[in-house]
Amino acid sequence: MAEFTRIAQILDVNPYSITCLFDTGEKRSIDFSEYLQTNKANKIIATLLNKAYFMNVAIDEVGGLVWPNGFDCSARKLYYWTENFIPA
Repeated sequence: MAEFTRIAQILDVNPYSITCLFDTGEKRSIDFSEYLQTNKANKIIATLLNKAYFMNVAIDEVGGLVWPNGFDCSARKLYYWTENFIPA
């Protein structure tokens, strides 16, 4: 993996799951459901439990994921976090 990985494109968004194309050419699915449930005491994270709100994800200026409430995740963290590698 390159030292600095970016999300090039969001391919699919479902409630609590996002499939992204990374700049490495790999497609990876990120399941946020367990993370959100575990951290729902945090008000910013709890907002993402609203399925419609979760769908408002975008790519930020450094290639990570961000939501309108300011919650963000770096692409590097998400790259390592993924368990469901989907060969391109």
